[in-house]
Amino acid sequence: SSIAWAIAGDQQGGMVNYGGMAHAALWSGTIPSYRDLHPVGSQSHSEIRGMTTEQQVGYANGHAGIWFGTAESFVDINPAGAVYSEARATTGTMQAGFAVFDRYRHALLWFGSATNYLDLQLVMGLQYRASGAESVWTDGSTILVAGHAVDWPGYTHPLLWRIAVPCTIMCPADVLVCDDPGQCGAVVDYSAPLATNCARLNIECIPPPGSFFPVGTNVVTCVAKHPGNR
Repeated sequence: SSIAWAIAGDQQGGMVNYGGMAHAALWSGTIPSYRDLHPVGSQSHSEIRGMTTEQQVGYANGHAGIWFGTAESFVDINPAGAVYSEARATTGTMQAGFAVFDRYRHALLWFGSATNYLDLQLVMGLQYRASGAESVWTDGSTILVAGHAVDWPGYTHPLLWRIAVPCTIMCPADVLVCDDPGQCGAVVDYSAPLATNCARLNIECIPPPGSFFPVGTNVVTCVAKHPGNR
């Protein structure tokens, strides 16, 4: 058997069943275009459940994961402490799904890795025992995650999480300069980092541009701070 779960552009993602083992699958509109994305060495099911034109998400061997068009590209994003997880949707930079902690599903929003995620169950309140995320969308300033939650009597409720896109800082490329004449180092005026969604925050870099840097490799650390905070 086979199922297509997701579509993006001219590609379709899903699974193909081989003797009871689901293999993550990718097509481009025809049977001959089929690609088997089952990770090498995986001993359990894998499936594509959501995708963009560049990225596929789903699970393999009980762990949520990300693919980039090949079986070898699989990235495991199962959080530490989770006994099972699945990614169901992606924007290309964020992945939505769930992970099982202590027998209960928690809706999660990942940012590309097993360590960088939001546990959306934690904002649900004590009336809900489990939750899951099924889709994610953003306009660049707000993230919307759609899914569901299960209350303690067992009733399922549709949910929409609204999350402000966090401030992000993209540092400029490394700078290579020669020593100033007669000095064992140089004064460097490097470019300021590119800040996104950081309105009303001050971007501070240490050492600041125009500082003297000694010979060797020097690290500049940039942070976003609320005015008045140290």
